[in-house]
Amino acid sequence: YCGARSPWQVHFVRETIYTVVIGKGVTSISETAFYTCHNIERFIVADGNTHISVAGNCLINNATKTLVAVCKAGVFIPDDGSVTKIGDCAFYEYSGESEIAIPSSVVTIGAHAFSNSSSLEKVTLNEGLREIGYEAFSYTRLTEMEFPSTLTVIYDKAFYCADITKLHIPKNLTEIMKDAFRYGYNSSSSKIESITVDPENERYT
Repeated sequence: YCGARSPWQVHFVRETIYTVVIGKGVTSISETAFYTCHNIERFIVADGNTHISVAGNCLINNATKTLVAVCKAGVFIPDDGSVTKIGDCAFYEYSGESEIAIPSSVVTIGAHAFSNSSSLEKVTLNEGLREIGYEAFSYTRLTEMEFPSTLTVIYDKAFYCADITKLHIPKNLTEIMKDAFRYGYNSSSSKIESITVDPENERYT
């Protein structure tokens, strides 16, 4: 579900990757290239490579402004406008920081972006975010999420089996897709205890 595996993503190889060196000739990196490599301590980009960059221990495709992978710890998503998308599976099974802030430049959070991130307890979403992808925060320990007013779509199972108990629907959210907040295999099961809706929201009441 996070795309085709790279050759180094077999278990006995991926667990021994600590440093990733990106050569001068590399022009793009798949969003799921390193999604199961949990022990990466640093990314190094060769001098002269203008296509790929590293900031805040994040690996970024410059052309698409997509964050494609992160180190095992010490991650800070840059807020200088260099990232507009958190790539598919970018933080998959992440076990570093317990709190992550999504800067206002980020418009999209991709599929499975934070799925199965066992350490994640709080995510701050800033104004500017429009889409939260399929299973983006599934199987996390998040109990609350404050959605920005700019959010328009929450995709299927975005918070599947997350521990969300409180939910506020912002004014511009027009589509919450199937099982977005479902908990477990029962289609009607959820941990949500309270729901409020912005009075300016014309879709939900």
